[in-house]
Amino acid sequence: MSLTKATYSMISGAVINVLDEGADSSGLTDSAAAVQSAINKAVVNGGGVVFFPQGEYLINTALNLTSVVGTSRAYVTLQGEGNATVIEANTGGRLFDCVGSNFLMFRDFYVVGTKNNPSTIIFQLARSTGSFNFCHHNRIENVTISIKSIHAANNNFGTIGLLNVEGEDFSTFNFYSSANSPVVLMRQPAAAALLTLTSYAPIASSSVSFGQVTFAGKTLMQAWNRWCPPLHIDGVNTCTFENAHWAGGTSPWDSDTTSTWEYAIRTGATNPIATCQFFGLVESHKKFMFVQANIENIQINALVAAENAIATDPLINLQNYLMVGSVVSMQHGDTARRQFIAGTGQIIDCVLSGYNVTDYLESTLAVNVLNTEHSNDRKILRYGQGTQQTVIATVPINIATPGTIVSYISLPTVTPNNSSGFVSVKLEGVITTYGVKTQAAAPSSARFISYVDLVSNLNGTYTIGTPATTLSTPVSGDAATAAITGLTVTAAVVSNVLQITASGTASGTSAYTNGVNLTGTIALEWRGFSGNEGVVIA
Repeated sequence: MSLTKATYSMISGAVINVLDEGADSSGLTDSAAAVQSAINKAVVNGGGVVFFPQGEYLINTALNLTSVVGTSRAYVTLQGEGNATVIEANTGGRLFDCVGSNFLMFRDFYVVGTKNNPSTIIFQLARSTGSFNFCHHNRIENVTISIKSIHAANNNFGTIGLLNVEGEDFSTFNFYSSANSPVVLMRQPAAAALLTLTSYAPIASSSVSFGQVTFAGKTLMQAWNRWCPPLHIDGVNTCTFENAHWAGGTSPWDSDTTSTWEYAIRTGATNPIATCQFFGLVESHKKFMFVQANIENIQINALVAAENAIATDPLINLQNYLMVGSVVSMQHGDTARRQFIAGTGQIIDCVLSGYNVTDYLESTLAVNVLNTEHSNDRKILRYGQGTQQTVIATVPINIATPGTIVSYISLPTVTPNNSSGFVSVKLEGVITTYGVKTQAAAPSSARFISYVDLVSNLNGTYTIGTPATTLSTPVSGDAATAAITGLTVTAAVVSNVLQITASGTASGTSAYTNGVNLTGTIALEWRGFSGNEGVVIA
């Protein structure tokens, strides 16, 4: 709709229109002061709409939407006319500085950074200090960002479309961000350690919760040249991407084709993520998620488009971290039957489903999987469920000559390196002197106990050391001693039968003619399931 300048302020819901404050809709001169004037007038009125009619607006200075003591810039909406409203971000740093503010709304405009001093962060949200130690209920609707690729910016995160540091109850609807790092969600102190941020307001450095983040409608995160992953997420709980498109692309404004990141999502290395949902499509990235901290109670339903990946390219790299209580369903478009999840971490209480992924989790990971179902398009496997067995053996030994303690347990059919479980070994008992006295002395005794819990891939030998022994105080003249040495636990597969053996050597001396006797128990317990319990379905 074409409007004359006299009627801009008559638009329904508008409080201040930027052209009334002297903004230039041709994009030829800087409109930052005019836009800031409109924002300040809306603030004086207790909030309202700052309206950008169709046109192009050059912004050379960061816009101050922060809240500090004495000035709250809450309840302000920046409203455009869709892609017909273009904001040229040319601040050399942040564009919309929203630190410490609440109930801000950004809707219906297009942000570009194509000139000689492009902005490197478009939206900057973070908690402030003192009375504004929060940044809540801010929202972005129908906004598109497309800014240059500048690898060295923001400590090598490059240009950032959206940076949110602990801004809770945040949401977007139809948000499209193309930058080196399209979306970065962080908790403190990670943000302070990884980024050098400036703001009109002080940024809180302490850490609080970070949750209730929602990306609704359609969300595009396009990482120029795959310099960084489209999404960096650190320490967020209760976050949803309901229809996301994680992509790579070549920046139309530079010729740099450097490509380093094959993963669409990277978790932070400091804080776990929990109760997050990731639904969507991955393009131009071979892999889905690179995990650098524990992930808890997450849900993934994603398709990774064909990218010439090979069988050893995992969809998720868990490294040595924990995934618990999660549901993961993934497909990919490549011909090779790919690894689902790689790493040496733990997977507990999860449901994993993948199309055209390998039948088994890789061996280095499978040893640490409990109470988890893994399925692909032809097999279902259940890890860490079903059979549990315990054997307790009591072995009396005459230690006039050294004796050997042995306990043995056999479990049902298993497959080496593709089964998991916990082995618990506990050895306890009493060593006593006995027989005919050779001198005036009372019997002596030694009590001992040793135990260990270990995770086994059912194909190795584990040494747990020598149990501590404590002798009762002997009567004068009795030189009783006792020891158990070389205690080992072996878990091995022999003819497809799991065998767990504990062995060691007991020895002792006494003033009694018949030596030393050991009584006690060796308890061997295997908690888990009997191998690859699987059902072939195709």
